[in-house]
Amino acid sequence: NVDELERAWVTRTGDMPIENLKKWAAETTPLKVGDTVYLCTAMNNVLALDAATGAVRWKYNAGVSTDWIPYSASCRGVAYHEAPNLPANAPCKRRILEGTLDARLIALDANDGKPCADFGASGEVSLLAGMGEVHPAMVAVTSPPTIIRGVAVLGHQVLDGQRRDAPSGVIRGYD
Repeated sequence: NVDELERAWVTRTGDMPIENLKKWAAETTPLKVGDTVYLCTAMNNVLALDAATGAVRWKYNAGVSTDWIPYSASCRGVAYHEAPNLPANAPCKRRILEGTLDARLIALDANDGKPCADFGASGEVSLLAGMGEVHPAMVAVTSPPTIIRGVAVLGHQVLDGQRRDAPSGVIRGYD
């Protein structure tokens, strides 16, 4: 029955390689929760799409500079978490979490894409804390956090063999 399949919809992320900077890698795995599909773009912008039509419900611009692109600009996915202790209609009861190329963990309200004010500083946490000096593109988060009993666990990549003072790998958890 494969020959009977038809494309249902297409959505464009809007991220395109910049001239002379052809290090883009579209690698995201969309995440469907209810009737919404969540995904991140190569430059860590997050989109929420209507699962039936592909229409964009909201888009969050993470503001990642191209200076922070390591081997390639890529985001492999986002994570979903529902805060069990918040009332059903509370902002950020349902959250989308993303790690970025410039080493931030961002929490967004799954309903409207606004940063979760009660998470870190205005919805984000720097993953560079305690790592010493980090030069752009030396550290990047390209995979989604794993949620374990309400804790977002994530690691990152380190550009190996480029500098003697390169930061070490770190695995962290945030509740």
